[in-house]
Amino acid sequence: MTASSGTSDPASASVRKRPSPWILGSWQDLLLFVGTPALILPAFWITQTQLSIAEISLYVAAFGALGHHLPGMMRAYGDRDLFRRFRIRFVVAPVLIVGASAYCAREGLTVLASWPSSGACGTG
Repeated sequence: MTASSGTSDPASASVRKRPSPWILGSWQDLLLFVGTPALILPAFWITQTQLSIAEISLYVAAFGALGHHLPGMMRAYGDRDLFRRFRIRFVVAPVLIVGASAYCAREGLTVLASWPSSGACGTG
């Protein structure tokens, strides 16, 4: 609608931009999706001469967990309204988890992978 007449402008309504199929752009997306494996595979082959498959798997799992959990933590702790709504959970839960992990480490116990649902610490 134009401000002076209050009518719709048919020319602007018919011209609509199609959304781009690219995330950043064609070359940037190609670099991210093709270039990343092209860098990771040679790095894996070189690292395989220095570390065992179990050690490499541990590093991959750690970085994968970081990539999985970081966006959720950024949202939870970065969104003021969400943090204000669940403040006690977002403050107390990490303190309890770190405390339980420190206790288990001090006692020489390992924390089970399914710890919250099946029990606290197991002997390791």
